[in-house]
Amino acid sequence: MNISINITLDTAEVEQLIERLAGARGTVAAPTSPEPGDAPITKKRGKPARETPVETEAQHLAAGPVAWTVEVDGVPTRWMLDYTAGKLPATRGGLFCYQGKQYRITKIYGTMLHTSSIESIETP
Repeated sequence: MNISINITLDTAEVEQLIERLAGARGTVAAPTSPEPGDAPITKKRGKPARETPVETEAQHLAAGPVAWTVEVDGVPTRWMLDYTAGKLPATRGGLFCYQGKQYRITKIYGTMLHTSSIESIETP
C-alpha cells in the first residue's frame, strides 16, 4: 500500500517550524535557498525552426537498378532509380522530374518517397 502526502507551507510557516525544531533539538540551520515563487522567472528561448529550402529548378532523376517505393498523391507505385538510400539528388520540398513529369517531395525515408505531382499542387 502506497500513501502519498503533499504539504504546502509558506515562508512564515517554515520559519515557525524551524523555531519549534530548534527548541526541541538544539540548533537547526534555516534553508538559504529562496522559494521557487520568489525567484524571478526567466524564459529560455530556443533556436528558431530551420526552414527547408524550396528548390525552384527541378532535378532530373535517372532510371536505374534500385527499387524505390514512391507514393504519388497518396497512390503507392514502384520506381526503378539509379540512387541508393541517402544518395537521392533531391531534398524534401524540392522539385524533381521523372519520366517527363514534375513532382515535389514531401517526405523521404530510405528508399521510400512521398511526393505530390505538380498538377495536383496547381489545381485547387
